[in-house]
Amino acid sequence: MLIAGTGAGLLAVIGLGALAGSALPFLLSPVTTLVPAALMIALGLLGAAAALRAVVSTDPLTALGSAR
Repeated sequence: MLIAGTGAGLLAVIGLGALAGSALPFLLSPVTTLVPAALMIALGLLGAAAALRAVVSTDPLTALGSAR
């Protein structure tokens, strides 16, 4: 989902940026498109890893309530 969403956003930026480039002062370069997309993917993966940490490190028996 992360890569698909970032890819769709990147395509939208490139498409709309090409249209706006003739009417507005708009810079469309790899530095302004690919670097933010790569950072977005890296931060998304980092956030997913942080969210999964609690799920993976939990003892299943404790989570199911067997330790009464």
